[in-house]
Amino acid sequence: MPKRFEMFDPDQFRGKVVMVTGAGKGTGPGGIGYNAALAFARSGARLAIVGRTEETLRATRSEIEALGGEVVAAVGDVSDAAVLSGLFDAVDSRFGRLDILINNAGVSGEVRALVRIPSKSFRYAFNVHLHTMATTRLAARLMRGRGIHGTILSVGTYFTSPHRQILRPYPFRTPYTGAQAWKLEHSRVSAWELARDGIRVIALSLGPVEGGRIDSIVYPLGALERGLWGREVRGDDIRRKTEEMHPAKRFLTQDDAARSILALASRELRDSANGTVVELAGGVDYRVPPQVAPPLLGGRLPDLAG
Repeated sequence: MPKRFEMFDPDQFRGKVVMVTGAGKGTGPGGIGYNAALAFARSGARLAIVGRTEETLRATRSEIEALGGEVVAAVGDVSDAAVLSGLFDAVDSRFGRLDILINNAGVSGEVRALVRIPSKSFRYAFNVHLHTMATTRLAARLMRGRGIHGTILSVGTYFTSPHRQILRPYPFRTPYTGAQAWKLEHSRVSAWELARDGIRVIALSLGPVEGGRIDSIVYPLGALERGLWGREVRGDDIRRKTEEMHPAKRFLTQDDAARSILALASRELRDSANGTVVELAGGVDYRVPPQVAPPLLGGRLPDLAG
């Protein structure tokens, strides 16, 4: 009798060791890292998590343990190399292996016009998002040393997808989008170097995902900045306009994001997705024509006709 075909093996993550950066629970439905970590735990995986806020990371750890899962946790900023090396040492000591790395940690960065953003804000945003360089290197060393054909997945954003990028500017989010774009390209390049070791490297571009930060921080600050440039809008106006750019007229849910991460990390899809930036953004079509902003304190648009 022929073997039954199954799309996904439901037990494939059982006993695997999965590291998720930026896994603190956060507000509302929790963040992407938190929900991904819980999804892996429900699938039987052992977890290693890191986050900069002790309270939110403790909440994630408690929920994983309540599910009967094993977890190693490190509190600290992922831009701190010592925090990351300490976490990898703890994983090696506790589990002796690493099967999957989810590079998720990030920051919103300054929500301001480019000319108003201090250099230190750019540096911090890049240092946080570029933790993927350190974690990818440390994960590859551990995987290679144990002969593990692991998976490394970096979570990015639709707004910095490499194709048609000129049509996808994210107003007043230069530190965020610049750092995220680097993260996506780093994944593509790393896939070529690590392929011979059986390690697969994937980047995932998500669209806007429901969560506390986008409504409480990003959109209100975006509305404030637009007001300084002569465009009076409210945060919920920006949200509504962005929702209208989706075929389903809604943002992705945290569950949507977690399922996308687990699917790409699965052995059924990881080879097909290797070395690519996979866009699972709900069909959002965010197109903004090129424009030149006037000087902050009044002034007119330059004459571009001639």
